[in-house]
Amino acid sequence: MKRILLLFLLFIGCKQEEEKINTPRGSEFTKGFTVYESISGDRKWFLKADSAITEKDRIRIYGVHLKFLDREDIRSVLTSDSGFVIEKTGDLIAYGNVEVLTKDSVKLFTDSLSWDNRKEKILVQGVFHYTGKDEEFDGERLESDPELKHIVIKKRVEGKGSIEE
Repeated sequence: MKRILLLFLLFIGCKQEEEKINTPRGSEFTKGFTVYESISGDRKWFLKADSAITEKDRIRIYGVHLKFLDREDIRSVLTSDSGFVIEKTGDLIAYGNVEVLTKDSVKLFTDSLSWDNRKEKILVQGVFHYTGKDEEFDGERLESDPELKHIVIKKRVEGKGSIEE
């Protein structure tokens, strides 16, 4: 009886694993995905993902780890559970436990955000939490550079600390 139960559990476990990586027709699954953006030889960002599914015009990514660069110096690091990269533009949409950590230990937390590659801006349409050196606040709708130095809050903000205007 134990043997049948073990075989049944193994069968279900294998079936569930197959369903996890089931890719749509015309797409390709990749484990250990890496891509970067450079302009005139200077790298702007470097993206690593645990896995990716390449689709027609976008790449679905899982286990996202994106480094924003200034030449070879790391400006900040974005991590998230998953996201999409739009191949044509280099834009990124990150979902699930999104965190941006700068080299100055400033942190931004949200459920989802977008990276506008042309404008080099982080965009948050929903709520976020920001933790800086001397300030901590929550807000809604944000636009910022990758280093979280030039932030525009578009809807509401509440918290403690001082913010330079």
